[in-house]
Amino acid sequence: MTAVGEAKAARGTATQEQAAALVFIDWYGQVDDRTVELVLVGVSTKAKPLLVKVDGTPLAAIPAKSCTYRQAKASKFKCTATYRAGALSFGEHTIEILVGKRVVTKSVTTSDVYDDEPKVTPTRFHLLYMHPSDRAPVAGRAEAIGHIAQVVDAWFAQQMSGLSPRFVADATGNPIVTVIPSTKDAATLSTYTGDLIDSRTWMAVGILEPDALPILFIDGMPAAPSCGHYTWGLGIEIPMDSCQIYPDAAARFPFGGTYLLAHEMTHALGGADRNAPHTDGGGHVTDDPRDIIFNGVGGRDWEHLALDPGHDDYYLTGRSDLMNIENSTLLERH
Repeated sequence: MTAVGEAKAARGTATQEQAAALVFIDWYGQVDDRTVELVLVGVSTKAKPLLVKVDGTPLAAIPAKSCTYRQAKASKFKCTATYRAGALSFGEHTIEILVGKRVVTKSVTTSDVYDDEPKVTPTRFHLLYMHPSDRAPVAGRAEAIGHIAQVVDAWFAQQMSGLSPRFVADATGNPIVTVIPSTKDAATLSTYTGDLIDSRTWMAVGILEPDALPILFIDGMPAAPSCGHYTWGLGIEIPMDSCQIYPDAAARFPFGGTYLLAHEMTHALGGADRNAPHTDGGGHVTDDPRDIIFNGVGGRDWEHLALDPGHDDYYLTGRSDLMNIENSTLLERH
């Protein structure tokens, strides 16, 4: 199974008529050999169907009844639909979404790193810091990444009664941050919007362990379509320049990149699956602003961030039909 990560808004100027139909659109997809799931977010005054194409082949229109509206946020809507799309071959694919008279096109890349071969269950995270091929690493950035990983590790341990993420670490137990150059130069990265994780190559050259899930911090990628995203079976990418969220070597939770890292790692641990009672359909929950993966109405409760405070979506739920992150192989007890 391969997943396509989250993408943030594709924005642009619009006429009055276009703005009524679409101001921006987010998409999230999870692709396996049977289905492609899309969650679309935008601003609209009418519940118009959204026609979706993958590689030029129409899938279907998203029915208006699948859309929910939030009048408090300028009629913000969220639409969810799951299609039987057949197997997507490995490589780049194009998703086209038509709303009214406007077409938004996204390129996504699938990977076969964990697909159709004996699976190695990931048991630890490996921190990587990528810089443009023609630029040196930012001084102190690798150390700052290591620091916020330790802060996030302590936050998880507090939340989970001693359970916390396992990292590739040195002899003293500190997370290792591997610095690697991108295959792309600064000019190319400045407009690049695709994924950069290349686990198969990194494993082949000894950068990444077979049982490690990469967390890739990227310099020089301001056009990236999200602040960070987790792709099933592939890893976490955090393009720091996209939202100008940079690791801080003196950070305390939830500042200095620690919230973003904890948020994406919660996704990697399994929160929250599509059966969660309060899912938004895109891996987040909508019921409690304290939740680390909250994506509902209103702002987050930054002073009281927690893992599934109601224990009803993805942590200590007591339900066998839900993904419970305390069972993740990426955790260890201190």
